Amino acid sequence: MDAQAAGAALTGQDEQAQEPSFEELLETFDLFNTAHADVVHDFMKYARAKCPVPHTKARGGQYLITRYDDVRRALTDYDSFSSHGDANVVGTNGVVLPPIDEDPPQHHQFRQLLNPYFHPRRLAAEEPRIRDIARKTISPWLEAGHCDLIADFASPFVTDVLAQVIFDQQDTEIFRRADEFVTRTATGEAQAFLYFRDVIAEFVDRRRDAGVNGDDIISKINSAVVNGRKLTDAERTGAVMILFGGGLDTTKVAIGNIVAELARDKRLEGVLRQPGWERHVVDEFLRHDSPVVTQGRIAAQDIEIGGQCIRAGDRIAVHIASANRDETIFEHADELDFARERNPHLAFGLGVHRCIGMHLARLQIKVAIEELLRVITDIRIAPNAVLRRHAGVARVYEELPIEFERVQ
Repeated sequence: MDAQAAGAALTGQDEQAQEPSFEELLETFDLFNTAHADVVHDFMKYARAKCPVPHTKARGGQYLITRYDDVRRALTDYDSFSSHGDANVVGTNGVVLPPIDEDPPQHHQFRQLLNPYFHPRRLAAEEPRIRDIARKTISPWLEAGHCDLIADFASPFVTDVLAQVIFDQQDTEIFRRADEFVTRTATGEAQAFLYFRDVIAEFVDRRRDAGVNGDDIISKINSAVVNGRKLTDAERTGAVMILFGGGLDTTKVAIGNIVAELARDKRLEGVLRQPGWERHVVDEFLRHDSPVVTQGRIAAQDIEIGGQCIRAGDRIAVHIASANRDETIFEHADELDFARERNPHLAFGLGVHRCIGMHLARLQIKVAIEELLRVITDIRIAPNAVLRRHAGVARVYEELPIEFERVQ
């Protein structure tokens, strides 16, 4: 879709329609507006070429950073682009979320607390358990020959992995409740942060009050000391909330994207059945359809970037998905190309806030696709299905109804 047609599509008008144009969207673009989100890639291409750091009035006003080099700078220059406080593009109603809303040096101590649970060696040892979770998740609908890939597989799979592998919890009820809140916060419902906070606070406090003091991640957070003091109740709750948020939504998006493409392009199944497929294919999918579209920052001082002057205190949306389709960095950026020799995508972020769960995400994606293809083939989108994505930071499919054949 070219820029003119995509702009007209916002209102369902033909190419002669006068409203709204991408030029007008430079002042009003809102990723949480479904009509805007559905043309995000075309709009960002327009912005990169015409006005790489536009200011939108949406959501209280924010600057959009769209070009790759500018996004890299914003993600790594924390002295100028701060994560501290309520920088989240959704707005968190004052809920603290360490370590993502902390800048160095405070950020480092929070991160050190969590790092051991996401170390590649620890996760590699958990691969058999993750595969077992995938197989148990597939089993109930395998004989039917159809399922909703999101509701029946991706969502329960990533939820159970987070519960059992990261939190060492067999009771997944709290995690399934959290999954709903994570989706609501990612789609822009700021009030959901307060409900989500209350659910997680009860979970964390219940473990503390029961005297649970093991080597699990909740025990470590409950007893943690940062900057010579114990964490506040808000910090304990927020640290767990961000683990839920990162662990539940983004990997679900990536799995859905890959399966949807499998259904569209029959040649892809052969590629994903080749040993070592994940070394290049996963990165290209993450670049092409970044699970996290944008991250928030606040200008810590007056800044000039992309020809735009930004004042201290201004809000900034750093568009990772736009950077990952920047034509000056990635040839044929709008196409999936598994033969790319160089793929410096930013899907996991960059700098001190680089995604702590990226190794877990990669492993989950690999296992999910391999376990699906171990037992099913010829994946198809169900007849008459209309695929829609949630608007917002993590654009997961609302539903992904598929049909398939059993592997003989």
